[in-house]
Amino acid sequence: MSDPDQSTSPSTHALSEPGQDNPKGDVGHTSSLPLLLGYSGLLPMAAILLGQWLLPLYSDQLLYLATLYVGAIFAFLGGIQWGLTLQLTAASGGREAQRLLVSVLPALVTVIALVIPQAFGCLLLGLGLWALLAFEWLNRGSLRHPTWYLPLRINLTVLLSGSLAAALSLA
Repeated sequence: MSDPDQSTSPSTHALSEPGQDNPKGDVGHTSSLPLLLGYSGLLPMAAILLGQWLLPLYSDQLLYLATLYVGAIFAFLGGIQWGLTLQLTAASGGREAQRLLVSVLPALVTVIALVIPQAFGCLLLGLGLWALLAFEWLNRGSLRHPTWYLPLRINLTVLLSGSLAAALSLA
């Protein structure tokens, strides 16, 4: 008996056409554009860290800029949750409300993080990034994500929160 996951039909092959879904819910092979865009999103943080190192006089202002940038990304990740809610059906057992609530929290947390003392704001955003990733990980079975999505989210969360911690330490 053969494993259904080993099927080579075009509709179930792991390297199907871009955007074509397989039965496991993974979007097939994709271009490197999401990876390129995701990792290039770290360039502003690299520039901020370099600026803090080369221009320590402006370190506090650059830390605020880092907080603002991470907050914008965090709010964007919340927006992704809102969009993912569109995939849910009435049979999802009320997960729509939970995901919608989670989707608006990053923007609210970002506003708070920008008005409280910078060290606490950075901590709040860093914890928020990790909490949202944990939410996505725990609920990964309820939605169909592209195969690249969660690995990219993990890597970017590590790098972005680490960059924010480094910016805080340089301030």
